[in-house]
Amino acid sequence: MSVAPYKVNIRRGNSAGWAPSNNSQYRAAAQSNERQSTPNLSFDSYRNINRIGINQLQNIGKFIFSNFGAVHGGVLEQAELSVGHFIPQFVGRDKEWGRLAERQLMEWDRIMDVRGWPYDGNTYRKGLITTCRVVGDHLTILTENKDGYPLVQVVGTHRIGSRSDETIAKGGPFDGANLIHGVASDEYGRVLGYRLYSDSLLIGDYVDVSAEDAFLMGFPEFCDQYRFMSSLASCACDWQDVFERRKFELLAQKLGASIALIEENEAGEPLPGQGSVARPSASTTPTSETGIATELIEGGTIRYIRSNTGSGLKELRLDRPGANSRAFEEDVIRGAFKGMEWDVDFSLDPSKVGGASMRVVVEKINTTIRKNQQLVEKAMRRIHGWAISKFIKLGILPPNDEWYMWEYQGPGEVTADRKYDSDVDIQEINQRIGTRKKSIARRGGFYEDVRSQTKQEADDDLTDASEIAKKHGISIQEALVVLRPPTPNGNLPQPPQEASNVDKPAVGK
Repeated sequence: MSVAPYKVNIRRGNSAGWAPSNNSQYRAAAQSNERQSTPNLSFDSYRNINRIGINQLQNIGKFIFSNFGAVHGGVLEQAELSVGHFIPQFVGRDKEWGRLAERQLMEWDRIMDVRGWPYDGNTYRKGLITTCRVVGDHLTILTENKDGYPLVQVVGTHRIGSRSDETIAKGGPFDGANLIHGVASDEYGRVLGYRLYSDSLLIGDYVDVSAEDAFLMGFPEFCDQYRFMSSLASCACDWQDVFERRKFELLAQKLGASIALIEENEAGEPLPGQGSVARPSASTTPTSETGIATELIEGGTIRYIRSNTGSGLKELRLDRPGANSRAFEEDVIRGAFKGMEWDVDFSLDPSKVGGASMRVVVEKINTTIRKNQQLVEKAMRRIHGWAISKFIKLGILPPNDEWYMWEYQGPGEVTADRKYDSDVDIQEINQRIGTRKKSIARRGGFYEDVRSQTKQEADDDLTDASEIAKKHGISIQEALVVLRPPTPNGNLPQPPQEASNVDKPAVGK
């Protein structure tokens, strides 16, 4: 016999009567005068930041990237490590068609951008990461030349927008659609296209581009975003503070460095008839323009100061910035790097960490690299799928039902200790908790290519060893040692072995 479910009545209070809801469980749920109140952000994302705010974040991102060496180098470092190469690999059944398609995409990669040289697939992928990290979002238009040959065009997203009084599109391909910061969407929030203005101030002509012919890339952080924010948005103020503080500190140090000596005397000014200090090459007579006499100071110059007057010479000692000031700036920069999803110890000063700590840092770096690669893979799948459809239409490639089956291989993962990682891979593969495919991918290789190449090299080695053994009257094992010397651990190369009876397919009885 089962027990009936307990009925929960939320309309009644406890024995003391009805108790209204309150915010006593979490202190942060109730604002108080003990600290500044936070703004109300209980709205859709597009209402928490307007068009002017988006433009300001784009501006400040570009400014910091362009003027702060640590940011500039860190972002470019992300792009280079993420897509130093990014090779498409067909994984369908028709390998011959796959080889043709791979070769065609590799050739097209060199001329895919409508702007021409030096813009190609490599600059597109690196620019995609750089732009999304610095500006926030990146718009790609799928276009073609007059012969129907596919090309891509990148348009600055500062041109995407809609006026504050344009919340509903009127006329054109998006008639009746919602307009949110230049993005047209239907009643379900599905993106229909983008409004591109000829002027970033949204005062010129505009053109509406369908989402079938263009796509916007970025790193969405909330489920209701139509525009994406720069990775520098959360730390932009910190970077500005460091930038301005360094500028002011430099001015103070330059001013201090311009003061060679301080002379203290009773008058608080140069004594009557005593000139100002000048370089030896300067004139010692009053000039006609200023009437100020100058005094030569050369090596061995002696200054006489009357005793018991409090007068004297002293040097201005500069001890700026202090240790506390430098430590505070380092903390700010460290936090700002976290906002960029990068690590200051990896990018600026890896000497401070080592061993296991550095491996933890490197693993975090690889996590960000994988995130960047996932962004690029989404874009390339869209671009390559569209390009292949054009190639088939133009007769450059034959039709294939598996045209969409692609994988992408980026560069190898960053490692703090290549030998350590290699030893771990070998142990995991031997214990069958890891695979060769994943190990090869982490090194920037593609499993099918490596496997095919390994087979070919093994066959070549066996052929060469047989010829050497026959010519010199030695065994194949000895010939293999000549071709492949022992490894550092002393293991000798083994000749290919014939599969055992257990591994051979069973023959029908």
